[in-house]
Amino acid sequence: RLESDDLEAARNRALADLEFVRFKIEQVKAELTDATRSHQRNKQLLPKQYISMAEYDVGEARYRTARAALSAEEAALKASRAALREAAVNLEYAVIRAPFDALVLTKNADIGDIVTPVGAAADSKSAVVNIADMDSLMVEVDVSESNIRQVYVKQPCEIRLDALPEARFAGRVHMIVPTADRSKASVMVKIAFLEKDRQMLPEMSAKAAFLSQPLTVTEKEPVMAVPTAALMEAKGENIVFQVQDGKIMKKTVRLGRQWGDMTEVKSGLASDDVIALNPIHRLKQGTKVVISD
Repeated sequence: RLESDDLEAARNRALADLEFVRFKIEQVKAELTDATRSHQRNKQLLPKQYISMAEYDVGEARYRTARAALSAEEAALKASRAALREAAVNLEYAVIRAPFDALVLTKNADIGDIVTPVGAAADSKSAVVNIADMDSLMVEVDVSESNIRQVYVKQPCEIRLDALPEARFAGRVHMIVPTADRSKASVMVKIAFLEKDRQMLPEMSAKAAFLSQPLTVTEKEPVMAVPTAALMEAKGENIVFQVQDGKIMKKTVRLGRQWGDMTEVKSGLASDDVIALNPIHRLKQGTKVVISD
């Protein structure tokens, strides 16, 4: 809320003026009622010459004056109401409200600071707070120009946040920004979250994978996979060459689905096992190897 003592005083003054005009109208109405009754009596008494013409004129003038006074006070009442509305609107301008439900990210101004729309004045602030609509968070991804043709609006995506490495979030392409970044040779793509987490915060680092179709429930679960080139078939079994204590050990594995150059391993390996990739056809059980950094 901005400093508004003068605006509150102006509103209270306008309210007092309005009450004063209302009381004045009641007073003028009483005067008009009395003047009307007196004028009606004078109309009946004048033909019988119970009153003089001068007395009749005085009563009629009083009646007309009371009517004019009531019209003037009614106009003053409208003006007072307009002044009160203006004062209320000015006071409302002192209250800063967010245009939408949001979370305050930073508070830029303190009590006593000067706030201007563009921060043009010396020692002034251009904003009181910075806010964010947490329901509209999006991931901004730079896609190379050579691959942008494979991206389309509403395309399903999978999003991973560096701060939440174990979590995966469903998303979809919200828009493709219609301009390219010449320095990066890329086009910005904005991806909307379909799933939210209270731990998500603006400016977090994220990675996104563009999918050909939405993931099923089973596909969302973590899968252990190895390069297909690291697999070998021997005597009807699928094996990999695991590196243990500087030596090659054959491990029989049970395979699952295949995606491109990766194959799912359902059993036989742990996620932290080290396997040999190349050249597997020259490796034998017990061969000593050195893992280069």
